[in-house]
Amino acid sequence: MKLHHIKLLSFLLAVFLTSCKESTDTPPFVFRCLVKLVNEDGSLPLEENKDKTSEITINLIKPTDNNAQIENMLYLDYDGNLNIQILDRKATIKNDGNYDQEYRFEIQYPEEIRRRKDTIRIKYRFKDYRPSIIEAFYNDKKPQYMGTDVTYFEVEN
Repeated sequence: MKLHHIKLLSFLLAVFLTSCKESTDTPPFVFRCLVKLVNEDGSLPLEENKDKTSEITINLIKPTDNNAQIENMLYLDYDGNLNIQILDRKATIKNDGNYDQEYRFEIQYPEEIRRRKDTIRIKYRFKDYRPSIIEAFYNDKKPQYMGTDVTYFEVEN
């Protein structure tokens, strides 16, 4: 190889290596809540009123900092659940990754689906930057399933 080819390859390699720096950004903490409302007769009010699911409002009450937010809310046709996704940008790095955090949000349904406002509370413990769920409640009812990334509630309407 000629000397100018070697210099050109060395230069390109140096540019490539300096542009590929390692990212030190911490990924956000994301978890989901699945809610299935069931009437006494076994029917599903969310399924019966699919056209009204876009009118459901969800307000994050706690934490009050701007790092956490309701990222997404949608009705899942295939299983009749309301899927609520919460994102917290700083959850895993607060207090050196060791603390407890409660998330609390209210759900207001259209009257055709449910007449009351409901509250979901989920408490996580972050230890060495890793989350684990401590407790979860839909109003005062415990979930059918609790996992680090998803909590499932089945609620009588």
